[in-house]
Amino acid sequence: MEQLKVSICVPVYGVKKFIKRCCESLFKQTYKNIEYIFIDDCSPDESVDIILGVLDNYDFRKEQVRIIRHKSNRGLAAARNSAINNALGDFILHIDSDDYIDKNLVEFLVREQLKSSADIITCPAFYVYSKRKVLSAENVISDKEEYLAKIINRSISSRIWGRLIRKSLYTENGIHNVPGVNNSEDYQVFPQLLYFAHSVSWIYDTYYYYNKENDGSYTNCHKEENDLQTFQTLDILRCFFKQNDVRYLAEIEFAEIKILGWNLKHWCYVDGHDKFYNSLVEKLQSHKDKLCFLDWRVRLILYIKRSFWQFLYKILA
Repeated sequence: MEQLKVSICVPVYGVKKFIKRCCESLFKQTYKNIEYIFIDDCSPDESVDIILGVLDNYDFRKEQVRIIRHKSNRGLAAARNSAINNALGDFILHIDSDDYIDKNLVEFLVREQLKSSADIITCPAFYVYSKRKVLSAENVISDKEEYLAKIINRSISSRIWGRLIRKSLYTENGIHNVPGVNNSEDYQVFPQLLYFAHSVSWIYDTYYYYNKENDGSYTNCHKEENDLQTFQTLDILRCFFKQNDVRYLAEIEFAEIKILGWNLKHWCYVDGHDKFYNSLVEKLQSHKDKLCFLDWRVRLILYIKRSFWQFLYKILA
């Protein structure tokens, strides 16, 4: 089973509270043929020192570890690209540096790949909160076209982490993250990888643990800049599928409506950001024939002045 080489790719930036747990789970893997690529995106803390400290307890892994440092902070998208460009493995496994995995995860993913010959193998994930863990419900869809449509329209998670991905999907098809578009970078890339994959598969009995306690992560930072990057991602996907398969453009439109609705629910209560908020309203209204698919609360927000929601929020807060 050891003939496949797996490159575990880990972006590192400001994760000193979590990186020890992550590294221990990686170096304890029961599978042996692994290379570890840590991309130090000019982390401002002791994260890299902690990696080296943990590695001292795993001598048999030392030759498998590479730490690549960016000359300047370039963001998550560029860190993912650097990891892929330096990977020597047959398959890629993305792990976020504040997360951790079961010790037999790589072994079980490889075992399934050898059995199914799939290009992408996905494991189940727990979302880890301070006092509980919640198993993420993810529909297993054997039809790749249906699966891709649901990924694009945001019915299923587009996460890049916790999936064993054949490296040639990246290299042979020129797939990479657009540097600087760091929010929704998973959603930007995974549909492209899935489009070119011949087959996909799943395992069910070993887990990825996704940390929901890191306030500094992109997913926990609700900023106008981050939300604008999500719309950049939609444009990137729209361009990709215009060139490759226009059938999926309708799914991108549904995704845009959902994302606009999620943003509207957040920004209607926030002071300022008037220009951005008004652009959300205008974009949603441009989809007027499809607004029936929106949650009723979003439709209510859309047609009542923002000042009312801000007043209501201040009273109830």
